[in-house]
Parts: sequence; C-alpha cells; structure tokens
Amino acid sequence: MNEMFRFVLAVLLGLVVVLPGLATAQDGEWTCGDDLLAAVQATSDEASDLEGQARFDKLKEAYWLAAHAEALCVGDLDRFHDAQQLRSKALTRLQNKGQSPFETVKVDLGDYELPMICMGEGSPTVIFEHGYGSGTGDWADIQPAISTFTRTCSYNRGSAKIPEGVVLTTQDQVDNLLTMLALAEIDPPYVFVAHSHGGWNALLFTNQNPELVAGLVLLEASHPDIHRRWCDAGLEECGKNRLPDDPDNIEHLDFAASELQVAGIDSVGDIPLVVISAAVRFGYWDEAAFDIWYELQPDLVTFSGNSRHIILENSDHFVQGGSELHLVIEGILWVIDEARAAEE
Repeated sequence: MNEMFRFVLAVLLGLVVVLPGLATAQDGEWTCGDDLLAAVQATSDEASDLEGQARFDKLKEAYWLAAHAEALCVGDLDRFHDAQQLRSKALTRLQNKGQSPFETVKVDLGDYELPMICMGEGSPTVIFEHGYGSGTGDWADIQPAISTFTRTCSYNRGSAKIPEGVVLTTQDQVDNLLTMLALAEIDPPYVFVAHSHGGWNALLFTNQNPELVAGLVLLEASHPDIHRRWCDAGLEECGKNRLPDDPDNIEHLDFAASELQVAGIDSVGDIPLVVISAAVRFGYWDEAAFDIWYELQPDLVTFSGNSRHIILENSDHFVQGGSELHLVIEGILWVIDEARAAEE
C-alpha cells in the first residue's frame, strides 16, 4: 500500500473520532421534545462565550445535536423544522470561520480521485449513491441526521476529474466503490440510499454482492428498464448525455453498456426496501418520459418481499431538498431498524 493510500486510510478511519459533538448526540438518551431543542440552543449559545477551537468544537456539538433532533423528530414536523433551522445556523457560523463539522478526503483510484465523507459509527453502514452528474452535496440535509444513528459514507462520482478517453460503466463504478470501501476498511453490512441513476449502482452492487447488503432505499431511482423504455418510445431522453465522449457526460458513462449490465435485475431478495417516489413533475423531461418513469416506480417495490412505497405528494425528482425531507429520513431509519432486527 503506497503512502497516499496509507494517509487516506488513516484519515478515513479517524473520521469517526474527530467529529466533536457527534458522540454526544449518539450517546445521549434523547427524545423529540422542547428539552432537546432547548439543549441545542443552549449549546449554540455557549459557543458565543468561547474563543478559538473551543468555540468551534461547541458549535460542532450544537450542529450534531440538532442533526440528532432532526432524526428523532421526523414525526413532529414543527420540531423537525426547528431542528433544521438550528443545524443550519450552527453550520453557517462554522462556515463563516472556514470550519466544517465533518471532513472530506480523496481516495486515489489510480487514474483519478473520488471525494468521500464518512460520519458516525455503528452498523449497518449507510452508503449514499447520488444521481447522475451530482455529488455529495445532495445528502447535506440527510446524511448528518442518519449519522447520529449509525455510520454513513457518501462519495462523489460526479466531481472526479476523469481523464479524456476513460470510459466508465455502471460495473466500473461499482468496482470503484468496492475498492474504496476496502481501502477505508468500511465493513459490511451496507444499506444503500440511492437517488436517480444511483439506483443502477445500488441494484448492481446488491445483485453481485447480496451477502454485503442489508437494505435499500431507492429514492426516485432509475428502474433498470427506464432507458430502454424511453428509447423504445423514441423519446429525446433516450439520447441525452448517452455517449461517453459527450462533453455533457461528466461521468464519462457508457449508458448502452450500463443498461446491459443492469438488465434483468428484478429482485433483491427479502432485504428491507423502501421506494420513495415524487408526485410532482419537473421541467427536465417531457410528459411522455414522466409517464414511463412513474409507471415503472411501483415495479421497483416488487423487488423485495419486505418493501414499502412512499409517495411524496409535494416533491419533484430532487427530493433531497424538498419539503418532505422528514419522510425520506423516516424511510431510511425504517430500513436501518429492519436490517438490525434481521441481524439479531
């Protein structure tokens, strides 16, 4: 193992213990209520009386306690929103001083590097798979809350400076993730939370490594047949960004080869599965493309014998930033609970 890998591994392994305040949130026997929100506010106020690193550490403690309140208050929308605001205020105060409540590292895969953020501790480890061309920022309002209950990791396929001429498929991306998890010694079982095209990655990973995966959350995720159906219908969406050398194809993804790799996947066994679909259409696709997308969403629910379907009535495809974020977090926590119960 070269020195870069040793450094990355050391930092990644240290992420769990160098996040001030996260242990406080995880260890406390809190419940959703005014006492918890008051504790967040009091912790934030204490930071104002401190200087230097002590102030930053206290703000980070407030950040993580607020994130824990978000997770605990998914059934109480008013308190959930209060916790969101408190976490956002703590984050702003940190960022204004060039600080962050978590660390980002880059894992060297040879031809390019991929950024990775790991938080929390516990099992199963939640792996966040972003949509096509997006990144870890998609999970900024989800990963912290989940991290107060278990270990989580997100990584960024879309920000990689992939050299010209390198062509990737979904299989390559799955192999890269396996390498990253091995280098960082992030042990299974895993629960995948996958948005949009990231659903292909999560489904292929699970199909090829069922012993490693304890649950899935498919968040407005691509059905294995979506592009074939769009192409069969002669829709414009069939050809968007599909060529690896297309300058708009920032992931250098060979969609045609990737479609063949996920074709035929229609089951993940009986592991817990939550499919989260949005009811609001948005302007990126035309009506016919939407019709096919929504027609296929219920079929994803049949992929497991232990599944739930959550429809977000007031959200569009990018549900991570929508008004029903509490339902997304609630769905992820349900899968974690089910996965833990299956291990007992």
